Amino acid sequence: MIRMISRAALLIASVSASFAMAASLNFEHLQVRATPPGASNSGGYMVVENPSNQSHALVAVESGIAKSIELHTHEMKDGVMSMHKVKDIVVPAGGQVVFQPGGYHIMIMGLHYTLKVGDMVHFTMILKNGEKIAVHAPVVAPEDIKQHDNKMHMGSSDSMHKKHMKMDDETEHH
Repeated sequence: MIRMISRAALLIASVSASFAMAASLNFEHLQVRATPPGASNSGGYMVVENPSNQSHALVAVESGIAKSIELHTHEMKDGVMSMHKVKDIVVPAGGQVVFQPGGYHIMIMGLHYTLKVGDMVHFTMILKNGEKIAVHAPVVAPEDIKQHDNKMHMGSSDSMHKKHMKMDDETEHH
């Protein structure tokens, strides 16, 4: 009888531990923009959902595909769209944030190789609480980048993004 109770307690403890180890944020609909030969930069897009009852902040993204990877956003200022790095992106409790052209995105700079349609990119998402979450994103053609509706952050269209973007060649967004 004691052995049966011990096994049940061990089972309950292992199930509880697996729930505690579940990711704080869910990363869905991940995509990375394919690049033409010789291009040095690209962008990553996704929907980040927070199923928990507390907000969580995404602070960094790591991958071996490039020299530098940053969290970026776009802003319209004086009629000109500009892009800049952000220190974190807070995903509110029970909410979501959409990464898409013209809004939040993963800026991939100094690519080590050309990103071809069908490739898979491996990222590690780093949260402010120190949690690291491994994700995979397919590389898709620029015209196949999906726009997602977002209650938290609406981005501009890709054509407006290209027309009003003000940046140098080093930070060009593909």
